[in-house]
Amino acid sequence: MIVCGADGIASLLKVVTHRPRPFASIPNVSLLITHPSSGSFSSVHATTAFAGAALLSWLWLPGRIACAAVAILIASSRVYFGVHYPSDAIGGAAIDAGFAATVQRTRFRDRFARPCRVGAA
Repeated sequence: MIVCGADGIASLLKVVTHRPRPFASIPNVSLLITHPSSGSFSSVHATTAFAGAALLSWLWLPGRIACAAVAILIASSRVYFGVHYPSDAIGGAAIDAGFAATVQRTRFRDRFARPCRVGAA
């Protein structure tokens, strides 16, 4: 749910913002992968990487640093490959941070909320 939701939000932002990619707006940017046709903001790869890292961190606490490191590497690679600006990757991480926090807060509230008793006990 977290990864799919974060992916949907990032994909919607791509359509809404129509931000040109670095190779389209900055001269002499070397593109190291195939030419993407969608907008630049936000990086769906960065968003889903951080969403996956958040999910795996909740399931496997000892591995949370490794999960975060992999997500950072994926987000950084999008900038290195010339298909995103740094703000696209940071925006993707921020989108997921907000989305994951909301999902986690909702799960925590639903899991530990006490049912109200009506009438005499």
